[in-house]
Amino acid sequence: KGGVLYTSASWADELVQTAGHFDLCVDSAAGSGWNGICETLKPGGRLVFFGATRGAGEIPMRKAFFKQISVLGTAMGSARDFQAMLDFVQAKNVRPVIDSIFPLEEAEQALTRMDQGLQTGKIVLRIA
Repeated sequence: KGGVLYTSASWADELVQTAGHFDLCVDSAAGSGWNGICETLKPGGRLVFFGATRGAGEIPMRKAFFKQISVLGTAMGSARDFQAMLDFVQAKNVRPVIDSIFPLEEAEQALTRMDQGLQTGKIVLRIA
């Protein structure tokens, strides 16, 4: 139905206005975004997370228990699931979005770019 820019201070409200509340949110970033995610969930909704690229998430406890939100962390399946995902990626020729490529010597600048949340897509370090 639409999208919002996660760097906007009011992204959760914008998302709810655009698409309504959700039964399930899947998150790979964590960090300060969990408060907004809990805002977008319906009562009894679920938050599944599988990463923390934006740092440790803090669950807004009152929202979680008043809305009866379930939180589940996952390592994203078994070895068989991972192989099925690789097969799908190859069969469908899935390509990641590349934001930028840095030589290994500039890894610190790449990390700074990621820490500041400036990238859209993957940051690649070129080794050779």
